[in-house]
Amino acid sequence: MAHPLRVPPLRRAMRELDRTQFARRVPLVALRVPAAKANKAMKALDSHLLNWPRLRNLIDDPNSPPKGTPPTKLMLLKADVTARADPAKVPTELPQVVKALSDLELPVEAVPYTLELGYEYWSADEILKAVLPEDAEVITAFEAVGDVAHMNLRSHLLPYKNLIGQVIVDKNLRINTVVNKTSSIHTQFRTFPLEILARRADVETNHTATHLPTTVSENGITFHLDFATVYWNSRLHTEHGRLVKRYFSGDRPALVADAMCGIGPFALPAAKSQLACVFANDLNPDSYKWLVHNIGTNAIPSDAPAPAATEPKDGEEKFFAMPPPAAGLVRPFNLCAREFVRASVAKLNDEYATVVRPACLAAAANEELRARTKERKHKDGAAHRATAERLRNAVAHWDALEVKTFEHYVMNLPASALGFLDAFHGLYAEHATTPALRTALAARRPLVHVYCFTRAQPSTPGETDDMACTRDVQARIEQVLGTPLDAPIAVHRVRLVAPRKHMCCASFTVPEKVVFGECVAGDIGRELNYDAHDEEELVEREDKRAREPVEGSSGASPVAKKARVDADAAE
Repeated sequence: MAHPLRVPPLRRAMRELDRTQFARRVPLVALRVPAAKANKAMKALDSHLLNWPRLRNLIDDPNSPPKGTPPTKLMLLKADVTARADPAKVPTELPQVVKALSDLELPVEAVPYTLELGYEYWSADEILKAVLPEDAEVITAFEAVGDVAHMNLRSHLLPYKNLIGQVIVDKNLRINTVVNKTSSIHTQFRTFPLEILARRADVETNHTATHLPTTVSENGITFHLDFATVYWNSRLHTEHGRLVKRYFSGDRPALVADAMCGIGPFALPAAKSQLACVFANDLNPDSYKWLVHNIGTNAIPSDAPAPAATEPKDGEEKFFAMPPPAAGLVRPFNLCAREFVRASVAKLNDEYATVVRPACLAAAANEELRARTKERKHKDGAAHRATAERLRNAVAHWDALEVKTFEHYVMNLPASALGFLDAFHGLYAEHATTPALRTALAARRPLVHVYCFTRAQPSTPGETDDMACTRDVQARIEQVLGTPLDAPIAVHRVRLVAPRKHMCCASFTVPEKVVFGECVAGDIGRELNYDAHDEEELVEREDKRAREPVEGSSGASPVAKKARVDADAAE
């Protein structure tokens, strides 16, 4: 337990932050020691020192001897020493100190010292514990989106919202603006209404509740976005990296269709790090705008390449600049996801010869140029030649296919993505013009990575949470597709977004009957509305009820913490 003088003074009535109200003077006893032997004395007396977070035990002596005499330092002793004796009696009350210093042949001189602490010293958690009601749960966690802190304050904290926001700004140097979500996600673009709680006074921003431009770096990509108009969740950076590395890093670059791409957290890293060719689509015009912007700022091709760089002439090699690393391709679209999926095969075949193939060959030529540039400087260019060969092999493989198809589809709209799986019905039907072509296409059915929510719980002895999630998600996928899956499914639990509610990623191969339109899709209505705001409202009610005092007792119910919902429960 912290020493009572190490916490800020209580200011329960405060609603508007007054930093001057958190000053505290702590009377201490210090030992004056020669500066030359201060480190040895510190080691000998470690257990007797102040040892408070963010403070130094050894400080400059404000009354150090005049110039020409050996300088001294002050060692701050534990705060409870003062309560037992005045400084002059310290040597007799702490014989261990006397012995340790005697062994080091150091003189003992105890002096009073007043430690002055202020608002700057205390952490955000400590300040808020001093301000909020004693039984209130202190929440200082937030999602950082560039220089914007996104909070999801509960109703009992709303009277203190601006104070909380200002403390968060003060205690986090990378944060310039704090916003609070005022209600759950309620738009088809996965955005939610926000209010600004605080801004950093000495930094000029153009942030408003409806305009929050910021910049985020993730998985080697710099993303520019407006947090007020597009969906972004920094907590998913691990999942973005997992999918890209696990599924898009094969022997040849992958052909990927990202149907609900947002601003490109899957598409751009896949193209940049794995040389994938991605057709990326989002219905939100603001997401599309930022996707196009981010493609350009990260030097990723989106169209047929420009003419190749000119090779240096003899004698110019020494000054020839190294070309930038090769990247794959990201083709942006602004369509309905269902329309995008249904037209994807035709679109790929239409643009293969004019966009995809030239982009890959240009990337291969670029890597060959990088290899030669390195070799002219007597460095190893083998890795660049291997990358060029990988790209050329991919083009040769795709050239041999009569009908080009995507190998992966990503559907990242957890609230309703399963309701769009009917778009895969008949995906290959019009292209299977001969029995031989049908057989070839059946062997190249795409792998779909679809995100969804599930509230499944183990229902039988021995069933784990993973098994329950797989059981529920697979049944719902098969219901929408109208036929059982004919290949194994992999369901990865991404995170718990609310009590009894998991976000999952299901990776499965589309059944043969589906891609050739030989079955009828099931009802999609349930999945399109699975986001279930009623569930979130239920959790909200439980959270409020849990904080109400139990009759005959004081304070909040102990289940209050269990009813907490993560900052993006409505993801």
